[in-house]
Order: sequence, then C-alpha cells, then structure tokens
Amino acid sequence: MNTKHTPEPWRLGRPGTVVADSAEGITVNGATGPENVEYYGGNLICESIITPNAARIVACVNACKNVSNEWLQENAVYALIEDKERIERREANHIALLETQRDEVLNAIKAVRSLQKEYFKHRYMAVWLFSQDPRILASAKQAEAILDKLISEMS
Repeated sequence: MNTKHTPEPWRLGRPGTVVADSAEGITVNGATGPENVEYYGGNLICESIITPNAARIVACVNACKNVSNEWLQENAVYALIEDKERIERREANHIALLETQRDEVLNAIKAVRSLQKEYFKHRYMAVWLFSQDPRILASAKQAEAILDKLISEMS
C-alpha cells in the first residue's frame, strides 16, 4: 500500500472531481493517463463530490503542503485553535490602535477648531480681513462647517 499522498497542488477538475498534475500516489485504474487527464482536467484523486466539498478538500490539502499526516492527526486541532486565538488577539490590537488614532485625530481637529474660534473672537480684525477678500470669508465658513461636521461625526 502506498503511504504517500499525491503532491500538491490539488485543484477542482470537471464538476464533482478533485485532480492534480502529478499521478504520484494514485493507484486506481482509469484515474491517470492522457485520456483521463483530458477528461477529468488532471489526474483523478476523487470524484462524485459536490463542488463545495471538493473545494474544501482542495483548500485543506493545499494549505497543508509540507505538513506530515502524522503531525496533522496529532496537532491540527490544537494548531487551528491557537491560530484562531492569535488572529482574534491581532484583530483586537488593531481595533484598539485604530480607536487610539481616531481619538488623536479628533483631539487635533478640536484643537484646530478651538484655535479658529479664538482667532475669530476679534471680530473687528475678521471683518477687516473679510472685507479685503471675500474668498477668505468663504474659506473660513467652509472650514468651520467641515470641522464642526467632523467633530460631531467622531464624537
């Protein structure tokens, strides 16, 4: 009995089949050879499988390239649980970082808005500036609206 599996990559063949380019490890008559490769789309590993199951088989086998069957049988479940927990920790850290960055940006926007309000407290100067160039008035009003909107959306 052959104890070595067919080398990766495996892929989906014609509907309901899983195939590979290599014929190594395939001992079933009629599963290999040029006419079968043409018919199935590769050397036949298995058939009569619904497409979602075939796709999962292919994904799992290809993901386990260079991992021994013995190791998989002894450790795979534990490794998957550890990977899931590691991914969840990484996602939580990423979310925390994004929240910190959001808060820093919000504080910066609030500081700019505060400076803007302080600057325009002196209306006599603002009136003089605005009378000199109407574009300044339009830009200031637009900046006020943008800052106010950002502050309300981020708070």
